[in-house]
Amino acid sequence: MKLSIFPKRWFATAVITSLAFFFGAPSQAQPVTTSYTNTFDAGGNTTPFTGGSVASWIYWYGLNYNNTKMTNDPSMDAQGDPNSGSLMVYLPFGKTGDQGVFFGTFGNKGGYDGSVTIDATFYTNLAFDIHFAPNTPLNSAGNLGAITMSIFPNTWENGGDFSLFSSVTIPASATNGWFHAVTSITNFLAKEPSDMLTKIAGIGFDYNSYSGYPTNPVTFWIDNVSVISAGAPPPPPPAPTLSAPPPSQPAQRGLNLFTTSASSQYNRYSLVTADDVGYTYVGQSNVTYSWNIASFPGLAYSGYQQHVFLIPASATGSVSTENAADYTEPNCIFITVQAGSTTTTTTVSNAGVVSTNSVTNLFGVMNFRYKTNEPNGNGMIFNGTSPTNTASNPNGWPVQPVGSVRGPSPLGTWSVTFNATTNVILTAPNGSNTTFSLDPVSALLFSDPLYVFVGVQPNNVSAEGQSTILNNFSITGSLTPLSDDFTSDSSLSPIWTMDSSDTNAIQFVPPGTNYWFSWTTPAVGYDLRTAGALKGSTNTAWALLTGPNATNPVPVFRNLVTEMALISSTNFAGTNQAYFQLIKDQ
Repeated sequence: MKLSIFPKRWFATAVITSLAFFFGAPSQAQPVTTSYTNTFDAGGNTTPFTGGSVASWIYWYGLNYNNTKMTNDPSMDAQGDPNSGSLMVYLPFGKTGDQGVFFGTFGNKGGYDGSVTIDATFYTNLAFDIHFAPNTPLNSAGNLGAITMSIFPNTWENGGDFSLFSSVTIPASATNGWFHAVTSITNFLAKEPSDMLTKIAGIGFDYNSYSGYPTNPVTFWIDNVSVISAGAPPPPPPAPTLSAPPPSQPAQRGLNLFTTSASSQYNRYSLVTADDVGYTYVGQSNVTYSWNIASFPGLAYSGYQQHVFLIPASATGSVSTENAADYTEPNCIFITVQAGSTTTTTTVSNAGVVSTNSVTNLFGVMNFRYKTNEPNGNGMIFNGTSPTNTASNPNGWPVQPVGSVRGPSPLGTWSVTFNATTNVILTAPNGSNTTFSLDPVSALLFSDPLYVFVGVQPNNVSAEGQSTILNNFSITGSLTPLSDDFTSDSSLSPIWTMDSSDTNAIQFVPPGTNYWFSWTTPAVGYDLRTAGALKGSTNTAWALLTGPNATNPVPVFRNLVTEMALISSTNFAGTNQAYFQLIKDQ
C-alpha cells in the first residue's frame, strides 16, 4: 500500500478530514480508602525482634544487603509507648558512595507481600518519625543528610524508584529526639502510570552517601510510617484521546528501545544474548563488538544512555534474568553512548562595539567503564577519585571512564575492539578512536561464559518515555561470531532474550509500512478499530485491531501516560482511505 493513497482523507470526523473519536463513559472512581499507619507495635516483646509488625520489612539493596530482614526495637518509640517500638535501621557506610534502600508492605506478612494494595489517587501525603543515634557525626551543612520515602506498586519497579518523591533533610536535633517529616505525593500521582496507581503495595526509604556523607556506619530508628488519605474520591478521569502520525511518517524500521516507565529513571531496557559461550574477547587475537544507532534522543534528555554490558555468568546462573545485572553482579564492562555538547564563545569588537557570539557544538560520546569484585554496587564504575588518594579511594579503583571517544553525534556505527585481550580500541562513527589497556588481572575476569547486554536507560526523569532505534549489532573475531540485522528481524529468537524492566518496551518494527498509533490514559476497556468507509452508525464495517475480541489483536504497550500500538498498513480496512476510532468495551 502506497502512502499516496492516503491523502488528507486518511482519518475522518463528521466532515471526514481528521481523526474520528468515539468514546464510552469514563470509568468510575474506586471507594474511598482510609489512612494507613504502622506504629511498629512491640507485640509483647521487650528485646529487638523480627516478624510481627516488621514482618515484611527488609534491607532491599545497597551496602551488600540483599533482602535482609529488619528489626523492631521495643526500647525506641516516638510516643514513649512501652507497648510499641520502631523500625531499627543500621547502614554500614564507608568511604565510597553507596545507598541503603529498605522497604515494607501494607500486607506486612513477609517480604514482597503484595496481598494488600491501595489506590494512591485517594492519598495526599507520606509521613514518618525519625531519630538518629546520639553523637552521629553531622555533614558539612550541620545536618544528618537527606532521606526519601516512597510508595510503589506490587511489581516492585526495579528497586522502587524514588525520583518522583521529595527528599527530607534531617536536622541535627534528630540525634537527641524524634523528628516528624511529611512529604507530598502530588508529583508521583501526576507521573506514575494510572494503572499502577491502584496497585500500590510497598513503602520504601532511600538514604545514601552519594553526596560524600556519611562516611561511617549510621544507626537510626523510624516510627509511625503513614500514608495519609485525602478523605474523598478523586474526580473521574477524562476520556482518552487518539492520535496518529501523518501517512508520510511511517515508523522507522529496526530495534525500537523505549523507556516506558515513569518514576523509574534507572530502569534498564535491554536484550541479552540467549547463550553465554563464545562471545568473550579473552584469549582471542582481535574481537570487535559493533552496533549502529539510527535514532537517539536530543540534548534535552541529559544523561540518557544507550549501553552495551559484558557480564560473566554467575554460579547461580541468574545473570540473564537480572534486570540490574550491571549493579548486582561483581564484574561488568559498562559501555555507554550519550549525547553531549560544547559551547564556544567569541568576542568581536567592531568600531568600538563589542559583541559576543556563542556556538553550540553537538557530539556523541562513548565511555568505557568497568568494575571487578564489587557485587551489589557501582562505586567502581563511577569512581572519580585518584587511586593515589587512599583515604577516599581505599580500594585503589581507577578513575572512570578509563577510555572515551567522541563522534559528531550519537548516530552511526560505534565499536569496541579488544586486541590480545588487554588492548582496547574505541571507535566513533567518523573514525575517531582512542586506545588504552586493561590490566591483565581485570581483563581475564571476562572469560566465557559471558553474556552481552544491549539496551538503554533514562538516568533522568525528563528522559523517561524517550527511545533509541538500533539497526544492527555484531561480534566478530570471537569463537561464536554474532551478526543481527534488526531492520529485518521480527523476533528475538534465537539470538536474544528479554531482560527489560518492561518487556513491551522493546519493539521490532519489521519490513513493510507501519505506523505508531497512540492514545492517552486511562483507557481501561478501550480498543482500537478501523474501517475502510463510513456508512452510518450501524452500517459501517468496523474491524477491531486491539483487545481480546480482535481476530488477530495487535499488541498494545504503555509508554509513560500513553498507550501505543504498531499498526501495519496490511491491517487497514480501506485501500484509498482508512478510518480509526477508540471504542469502549460493552
